[in-house]
Amino acid sequence: MKSLILTLMAFACLSASCKKNKVDAPATVPLIENGTYSIINVSTQDALTPVMLTAGQNVFLQNQVTTDLLQRWYIQFDGLYYTIRSQQENTLFFQPFPAGEHTSIISSNNGDSSPKFLLEKIVENGAVYFKIKSVLLAGQALYQFTNGLYEEARFKAFENTDLFKWQIIKY
Repeated sequence: MKSLILTLMAFACLSASCKKNKVDAPATVPLIENGTYSIINVSTQDALTPVMLTAGQNVFLQNQVTTDLLQRWYIQFDGLYYTIRSQQENTLFFQPFPAGEHTSIISSNNGDSSPKFLLEKIVENGAVYFKIKSVLLAGQALYQFTNGLYEEARFKAFENTDLFKWQIIKY
């Protein structure tokens, strides 16, 4: 019994020492600064555009129009992940629909559970593009899907085509 107590005390001291000397990892450097952006598909030059500014609406891709406030997104970095929300309505967040074909929608923020994304920089011939990957969908990437009637923004495993590459242009 005495040896068990000594072993537990040694382990507790070692654990406390480790915690005291622990060095935190440096903060991740953001790839883009917090601000208002337009998110443009490289393949078609279409911009992410919600149908309307109400929760549950689909986000499609339409020709980029610099005066269209629906095409402006506020992107914010929290030290690890990015959130993408409507620049006009700061409680509406861009996110993948969690079931089915993972189409894009806008949804209301539920406290700290706003949808999170990873951005990965792609440099090709001097141009900078981004992969936009959903944390909710285990890293599935945003891409442009044509269904014959309109252009959709969906998520699936990354393929190295321009349909999966995005320009993020600051206003």
